[in-house]
Amino acid sequence: MLAAAAVQDARRAEGNASFRAGKYADAASSYTAAVVAGSSHPLSAAFSAVCLCNRAAAAHAEGRLMDALADCGRALALNPAHAKSLSRRAQVHVEVRLPAAAVSDLERLLAVLNGGRKGTAAGLAPGSEAAAAAAAVAAAAAVGMDCDQVQSIQDRLRYARSAAVEGAPPDHYRILGLAVGSGASAADVKKGYRQLALKHHPDKSCNGLPGWVDSESLRSDADRLFKLVGEANATLSDGVKRIDYDTDERVRAARRGGGR
Repeated sequence: MLAAAAVQDARRAEGNASFRAGKYADAASSYTAAVVAGSSHPLSAAFSAVCLCNRAAAAHAEGRLMDALADCGRALALNPAHAKSLSRRAQVHVEVRLPAAAVSDLERLLAVLNGGRKGTAAGLAPGSEAAAAAAAVAAAAAVGMDCDQVQSIQDRLRYARSAAVEGAPPDHYRILGLAVGSGASAADVKKGYRQLALKHHPDKSCNGLPGWVDSESLRSDADRLFKLVGEANATLSDGVKRIDYDTDERVRAARRGGGR
């Protein structure tokens, strides 16, 4: 166990160094090696969750947003209370325009910071939003977060709730990893879909992870991502649907005062 822990720590350090140097593919490989090194030891679950969250950051930096979501889900299957994974997944959910999922992540994050308890504070009504906020600040301080960081989470939650009300469809281009957006060719769409459909097929959801991981949670998350990829392909590979989607995108961009 000690030998495995030493290998895990060394591989994570390598990954962190590569990430800081902007070598995201190398970083991801090192984080993968760290997870594999601890795959036979249940006590390494929390450390492996950190490495998977770091691998999600590398994927995010490269624009591989579905990979980032998948790794955050894997990290949370190992450690459901991993705050950074919840925060990172919420960010990616917003970027691919899945605000309701971001709301769920951020509410869960605040609950983790608050130890799952409803907050109370002097002079505040128990169960009120102000009391919950005050309790979250106090709980976060206990784990090294400051008031500004908690306020940022609460601001993000308000934004996600507002975006959820607007009801815009997911960003199918970003889901398929197509940074060029509406400039993507039919071949680009096909390639992006095939790569992601193979990588995120639910039958592969537990690959590379220890046998004692919460496989039901992983399968459920993989099903969700697989459907998102399929829906994006169904829209962008159909000429008529894509024209309608792109038209609506331009209208939304004009309302925001910008473009894709």
